[in-house]
Amino acid sequence: MPSNLHGGRERKRTIPKSPPYSEPGWKRLELEAVPAIPDQKQRDDIASYTASEFEGLKLGAKSGKSDQRPKEDDTSGGWHAEAMTFVQDSLINRLNMLYEKKHSNAIASLWVQAKQQSRKAIAPNGSHAPESSHPGQLRGDAISPEYMTDIECQKFVDVFNRFIMVFMGLRQPKKAVEVWNYMLWKGMAPGQASWHSMLNGCRQARDVEALEQVWQRMYSAGVRPDVGCWTTRISGLIACGKNRIGLLAFQEMVETWSDAAKKAMKKRPIEGNPTSLLQMGDVGDIVKPTIATINATVGALLRYRMGNEASIVMQTARSIGIENDIITYNTMLNFLVREGRLKEFSTLFHRMEASNVQPDITTFTILLDGMFRTSPDGQSSTSGDHLSAVMELLPDMEARGITASAHTYGVLIDRLLKNHSNPSAAMLVLDQMTSKGVIPTPPIFTSLMTYHFERAPPDLAAIEHLWLRIREQKVVVDHIFYDRMVEGYAGVGDTAKMLQFLGRMPREGMRPGPSALSAVVNALVAAGESDKAKEVMESASRQDRVRMGQEVEFRGAA
Repeated sequence: MPSNLHGGRERKRTIPKSPPYSEPGWKRLELEAVPAIPDQKQRDDIASYTASEFEGLKLGAKSGKSDQRPKEDDTSGGWHAEAMTFVQDSLINRLNMLYEKKHSNAIASLWVQAKQQSRKAIAPNGSHAPESSHPGQLRGDAISPEYMTDIECQKFVDVFNRFIMVFMGLRQPKKAVEVWNYMLWKGMAPGQASWHSMLNGCRQARDVEALEQVWQRMYSAGVRPDVGCWTTRISGLIACGKNRIGLLAFQEMVETWSDAAKKAMKKRPIEGNPTSLLQMGDVGDIVKPTIATINATVGALLRYRMGNEASIVMQTARSIGIENDIITYNTMLNFLVREGRLKEFSTLFHRMEASNVQPDITTFTILLDGMFRTSPDGQSSTSGDHLSAVMELLPDMEARGITASAHTYGVLIDRLLKNHSNPSAAMLVLDQMTSKGVIPTPPIFTSLMTYHFERAPPDLAAIEHLWLRIREQKVVVDHIFYDRMVEGYAGVGDTAKMLQFLGRMPREGMRPGPSALSAVVNALVAAGESDKAKEVMESASRQDRVRMGQEVEFRGAA
């Protein structure tokens, strides 16, 4: 195995003790205990069933989205199963959307709905129907299942696990444990997936103390971590800034498995059994790291610019029979490019090819980025004609069956402009891009326009030519492009064209950013048009008071 991950002499591997509680509420949480069964009134308060909660699933209901509902199949029970899946997937989708926006109150309301929808579907203490029985029945206009099958029950476990992760991610551990205990009351014993959800929530909340506490409680409950739990713990520790502890956790995972694998090989010297660690897989419930573990660890380390440690993790993977994949190589190659470590970049790229790992479009985009970057001493990373180097690489991509994407061309154009001030080469790349049928993205035209405005003096003729091309080819641009156009013309004092582009934004469902509006007002005041500047400010204020997408004309704008 490669050198010790934490550096220095070898240390005795121990399981870290549980850290102190980060929040007072954690001291009173008992995840393993089954709460007392509530009386009938409490059950009704907690999980009152209302048909209205099954949104859009009433039989015969008129809805514009009726085609999205499950199709009825009364004879086989398939209608109920499909309908319940629809409800559960809908809950998860809504929960993901609310979590992304961090809408805590709405998430709490959704949790109440989830409990309401699980009443009667799963009786307390898990008395749901066996696979062979009819999964449910229809009552009135709404689905009202008496029981669920094991498969349908598992779907609700997935819903509840997601709630656990979300509440932990929002730093609401009491709510997460409420979900946990509700599952126990419903007879759904939390398993590895539930523990993983708890760990994942701690990782997303960047709560390292809670992460380690949940880990210790999982062990205390007699649950062996699977690959997902290990990976989340390792990457979570590193993401929380505990880089060395995260590396120790990775080393612990590797050594725990390797020790078990060596013992297993000695106990079973039977012909046909693995004879080396490279061939061994999981040993019972002791899991071997996977490439997902390696990639998560490498990615987390590189976010802290720990390239040497990431390299050791990659070496460790190979030493136990885990080959680095294209994700591993791309992650490290991208880091080396951005750090200007171009010799190491070249060495790793050749090693990747020697390992028969085929580069993909991401690899070539990183490679092209490296060709046009400069090293830390300010010297160019390439010599000679940069355009020729690019044109030699693009056919090589096509020969490998890889078609350059709009992002790849965008990187080329951006580097040609920013690093080498070569607009002619950038336009040739743009021409080749369109000839290949690749549609240019708004950022590409934004880069070109910004470059021409920032030249000394600004190349107004090139700007006009490029804008004419955009209009003729009916290219779709975004609000960032228009912001740069407004700011650019404001900078050269052409208030007429500045207002022309400002006026286009609301007509195309966009609104200017603060920097663009500030540039407009400053340019108008400098030109002695204070009244028009006031009109623009009033129009912007009025637009803030209307819904996005509603047309608002800027007074004073062309």
